[in-house]
Amino acid sequence: MFAQAPPPPPPPSIIVCVLDDVSWPDLASAETPAIDSLREQGISFEGFHTMPVCSSTRVALWTGRLPRRMGVGEGINHYVPPGPENPSPSADIETLPRVLSAVGYETCLIGKWHAGAFADDGVALAERSALEVGGFDHWLAGTPANLRSNRGRGYGSWYRIDQGVGRMEETYPTAVQVEVAKQWWKKTPSPRLMVVSLNTPHAPYHKPPEEWRRTDRPPVRSGRFLEMVEAGDLVVEELLKLMDANTWFFLISDNGTPPAINGATQRGKSSTYDRGVRVPMIVFGPKIAPQARGKSTKALISCTDVYATLAEIAGAQPSWKRGGEDSVSFAAAFVEGEEYEGREFVFSEKFETNNKNKGRGDDVMVRDERWKLRRVGGEEWLYDLTTKPLERNPLSPAGLEGEARQAYVRLSAFLAEIPSRMPPTTGN
Repeated sequence: MFAQAPPPPPPPSIIVCVLDDVSWPDLASAETPAIDSLREQGISFEGFHTMPVCSSTRVALWTGRLPRRMGVGEGINHYVPPGPENPSPSADIETLPRVLSAVGYETCLIGKWHAGAFADDGVALAERSALEVGGFDHWLAGTPANLRSNRGRGYGSWYRIDQGVGRMEETYPTAVQVEVAKQWWKKTPSPRLMVVSLNTPHAPYHKPPEEWRRTDRPPVRSGRFLEMVEAGDLVVEELLKLMDANTWFFLISDNGTPPAINGATQRGKSSTYDRGVRVPMIVFGPKIAPQARGKSTKALISCTDVYATLAEIAGAQPSWKRGGEDSVSFAAAFVEGEEYEGREFVFSEKFETNNKNKGRGDDVMVRDERWKLRRVGGEEWLYDLTTKPLERNPLSPAGLEGEARQAYVRLSAFLAEIPSRMPPTTGN
């Protein structure tokens, strides 16, 4: 008699918490004990890069594709019909929730979507269409995009969507989203993927209710912003209570700090400067490799890589033809605790959808461990990040010599090889 092989372990559940407009310095300036504990017990990816704006990052996260493949180079307006001016992923795209659903996962998005257009007529929200396009089984306590919109007035009055049914909501959105997350998680069997996509700390800046504050700061914009970051930390604290021995937790931000907050004009969100695209990502789980606990790595990772990573830990097999083409898994860094080398190059971009202004507003960057090349409109700048980490006084490509010249040639060659910008992939 041969001993039977033990059954394979059950697939893990996954929680992804998405903060809005947060970079690493923001966490350092705020009181964030829950996130601090994540860093102590998990692994921090300090070389994680997103796109400069919300919609481009979210499309990259859920499709594993560069924004240029999807035609999404800037923020999506949900009150304009899907089409060349306002793209939305087509229904045949293998989004991450669809890939996980194929291997038995229940999937849920709680909160902000902002990765595709909604309306067929440009006025009435076809709320259900975004749920179907995104591929999530459930969309709860949802917001189309930012809270201040055609229907919402901000955190005190916002348009809430539950399974395609919309209504005005007066309860604080952070509280609603956390409570709904708890309810869905507790009633849903494993394996499950739950994305809690917060509006906080996105504008409008305000003082959160007392139960969602860790500190009382001066009544200025930066103080309100940090109080809202701390509200996000309280969300993390509540979500961590849902974890069991077979759950992974990913904390990420969609892009960097708004210039209105960091005081550095055009050096944050909406630009490919470091403060705009290098943002927090922390991964934690009881099954994290012991040698990865409390570790920080500067390995270069793209937001597109979340797709392949979650697919791998879920045991899913995408086709890599209608999603995931630009995604590389970094799971070995926390599952096996390997010394993860990361990408040789990481890329980020913002561009005008449908080339409205013939590229004058485009902002593209590629970097390796030391050098960074930015192309903005028709101009180029090269940065040596070892000597100019604040990205001041860049080098002009004209007259470069030695290592700088070699770096420029190498980074330019990478840009020449990335996929051409595609027409928007639209439709429901």
